[in-house]
Amino acid sequence: MGSRVISSRRCGAATHVLLALGLVALFVFGSGCERSEPLDRRAAFAAEAESFGMVLHEDLPEVVAATIRAMPGIAFRPGSTFPRVLAHDRALIFDWVWRDDSLETPTNVEQTVFATRYRGARLPSFLIAEIGNAADEEVELAGGAVRFTTPNQWINRYVIAGRSKSRLRKLFPVELRSNWEIPLKMRIEANGEWVIVYYPGRSSNPETLEWEFGDIQAVLGPWSAS
Repeated sequence: MGSRVISSRRCGAATHVLLALGLVALFVFGSGCERSEPLDRRAAFAAEAESFGMVLHEDLPEVVAATIRAMPGIAFRPGSTFPRVLAHDRALIFDWVWRDDSLETPTNVEQTVFATRYRGARLPSFLIAEIGNAADEEVELAGGAVRFTTPNQWINRYVIAGRSKSRLRKLFPVELRSNWEIPLKMRIEANGEWVIVYYPGRSSNPETLEWEFGDIQAVLGPWSAS
């Protein structure tokens, strides 16, 4: 009987050891996946760089960093990082990461941003968002909402915020606002020669960057043409 007890104990101990080893292996495998994901995304960005005629950077290029960081939505989140940036002198595509500390469990929010350069432009700093998709504090930091009286379909859906109210009214005349529709949840911001477009919290598939950028250019078309 004693030998049976010992044998049973040995089997139990072996089971515990195997379980522990399994948990360790699972942890190591999971940790490896977490570490490799950013590397995989960086590699995917690098693979797309040539087709765009762009260069991959690990941060915003110095020549545009101050301008991009001054965009209203980015300036509102001072802890922002830009771990993957495709760049040439006319456009940027980059991942923007910021930490949301307002939640019970703080978390990182990541989105892919598409930036277009309008060479020679001196655009006032502004943001456009759907009402409710920009915090009141963010709108105020951007310079406060620009007040419009018409058309109803615009003023009931969107907010334009910036300090240069008269210039922004000229940039967005009623003729444009009457016919211009911005996709659901899309954000548009500007500063100097650059305009950025993104969907908060949405990271793009690197393989679809080209056609997404094309769609964004089509959205901006009526405004840039005006």
